[in-house]
Amino acid sequence: MNSNAKFKIFVLSFALCCIYYLHSAETTSKNIKELRQPVRELCKFIKLPQYPDQGSAVNTLRSGLFFVRNNASMWEKMSPFYTRFYKKRVSGELKVLKKHPALKYNLWLGEKPGDIVFIIPGTGENFASFGASKFAQLFNKNGYSAVVISNSFNWEFMEAAGTTIAPGCVYADSLDVVRVLKKLTKKLQKDYPGYFKRKILLGTSMGAMQVLFISDYSVREKKKMFDKYIAINPPVDMRYAMDIINKYYLKGAKWGKTDISKKVKECIAAYMNIMGGNSPDASPIVSAHEKNQKEKMDLQHSQSKITLNKDDAEFLIGLNFHLKLVETIYSIFMRGLTDAVKAEKTSYDQREIYKEIEKFNFNSYLNKILMPNFKKIYSSDITIDEVMQKSNLKFIRKTLENEPSLKIFHNQDDFLLSEKDWTWLKNVMGRRLTIFSAGGHLGNLYLPKVQNYILDAVKE
Repeated sequence: MNSNAKFKIFVLSFALCCIYYLHSAETTSKNIKELRQPVRELCKFIKLPQYPDQGSAVNTLRSGLFFVRNNASMWEKMSPFYTRFYKKRVSGELKVLKKHPALKYNLWLGEKPGDIVFIIPGTGENFASFGASKFAQLFNKNGYSAVVISNSFNWEFMEAAGTTIAPGCVYADSLDVVRVLKKLTKKLQKDYPGYFKRKILLGTSMGAMQVLFISDYSVREKKKMFDKYIAINPPVDMRYAMDIINKYYLKGAKWGKTDISKKVKECIAAYMNIMGGNSPDASPIVSAHEKNQKEKMDLQHSQSKITLNKDDAEFLIGLNFHLKLVETIYSIFMRGLTDAVKAEKTSYDQREIYKEIEKFNFNSYLNKILMPNFKKIYSSDITIDEVMQKSNLKFIRKTLENEPSLKIFHNQDDFLLSEKDWTWLKNVMGRRLTIFSAGGHLGNLYLPKVQNYILDAVKE
């Protein structure tokens, strides 16, 4: 074969390779697009056109609107403790661990036998918290029984049912919650035989993460604990969420010592106005008897704004979580379970204790309190990455992919999720994930449209 023929064969082979490569690249690109596109189609995306979107942080503060009661006095708007609904509760106690105090819970019975919803509130919230009580009211109004327990990061739960000194690892905390739920279910069935049919487990924020981990426990143990699992605004990665909260709390550091007291008071006053129904943002949701009046209020609400800027709102969110952390550390310290706090215990003056605890953030809590505890329980070689891996939804991916009884509700602008978290969650959950167009973290629960989607998921 002469050199000219060899050259022609080479050119032809090269051309064929190019054609094959371009075809493959086009096919691959097409396949990637096809893989990406169904994610958006599979996830339910719900627009909230009348929601007064002011960004993730300010939207989150509207969680206060979920607690405003219809036709209530100012005092009732500020607290669930003096409403007719709250007085209907059955206050109960449950002995979980020996030599520990009993765990308190609140139960609202449906008017007749039916389904019961178990509610786990968010980080640090207790069984009597505003949000959890409002959820109980929502379900009870729609014919369900509802029972509320404290979050595992709350000092009451820790002292009554916590088997680890320091809560914060979602996997370990969820096992404590499982123990409580088993005992509580048994007690309620004994107290009210034949009254409850289906059992639904619902949680918000960290409580929502625990709901998902409990569903994984049920799958692994092959023991059906609940008929439905509803998770509202769960973080995907708890460590990422903690970093964001720390960042928000540090917003106050740049205000300086002379400004911070005034600034904090202004932020809290603005938020209390939202909760009390005094702000322009809250007034439109007060009950209206006439349809045209209600429509007018809805229009007013769509145009209203909260008078806080982004930095103020972020600091207020960070402060809220920080105060819960302080109470958690205080409980651990006062029970003599950590040497990370050096202040002297006194019964008459707690200022020095709180002054020292105030310096902690979630990262220092993990390193100085949680990790020493886990090294004692498990292994001195265990790392913080290994512990926090069990506070990530990726740890239970198989269950999230395959369990049909799971349902997640989220908001597109929830600051506790990274872009990677969103991509992962959409791919894993598919049609069992409903995303609302706005609301920050739990900031659209007051909307009837959002409530109806949650109710429908429970009924399915």
